[in-house]
Amino acid sequence: MTAVGLSEGDEDWQAEARALVEACVAEMLAACPRRMDFAEAAYRLERPLDAVIAAFTALGLEPRPYLQDRRMEALEADLRAGRFASADAAMRHWAFPPKSPDFRARFRRRFHRTPQEAWAEGRAAQ
Repeated sequence: MTAVGLSEGDEDWQAEARALVEACVAEMLAACPRRMDFAEAAYRLERPLDAVIAAFTALGLEPRPYLQDRRMEALEADLRAGRFASADAAMRHWAFPPKSPDFRARFRRRFHRTPQEAWAEGRAAQ
């Protein structure tokens, strides 16, 4: 039996684990800016929390950093699309601190521009 409850002979265990991880992350992203924990997401998916965490582990993912990366990707997509009145409003929606220099530095390392620059590019493209 694998960590996600599939038999060893089942070749699709990675696909099922990936589907469970993505469903969990989708639930949590849909709840933004309200913070949803992994237990609530598992409950909504009608899966045991242990199975959700095991799916992340089986794929070699750390749950919290993976979720934070996905939130940051969603923020960057919203900024590029100009979906919010300001970069700060978008950051608040995705539960990131607008005035945090640490977050801005992480965002710049990941996307090679600040949230404000991404937002300005998105607005200019509209």
